[in-house]
Amino acid sequence: MSNRVRVNPRQLQVIQLVRQGLTDRQIAAEVGLSPRTVSNMLSDLYSLTGVSSRAYLVSLLERGLLEHPDRKSTRLNSSHGYISYAV
Repeated sequence: MSNRVRVNPRQLQVIQLVRQGLTDRQIAAEVGLSPRTVSNMLSDLYSLTGVSSRAYLVSLLERGLLEHPDRKSTRLNSSHGYISYAV
């Protein structure tokens, strides 16, 4: 997959929490959703991005292939573990 994929702020937040190794239940508690909603969101993200696992989803984030609607692209600053935005 070479094209960037647009994700909304909540989806980006969930992917960042997946990157931290949180389970669906832990992510749900962190963002105030049910575990089922988180699971459904991840399934939707798999379909949207064409990947089939959490690891591949995180890989897209780390390679800057996810685009936030308000920004050009997202890139992971792996040395600090946070997201910086390329404008």
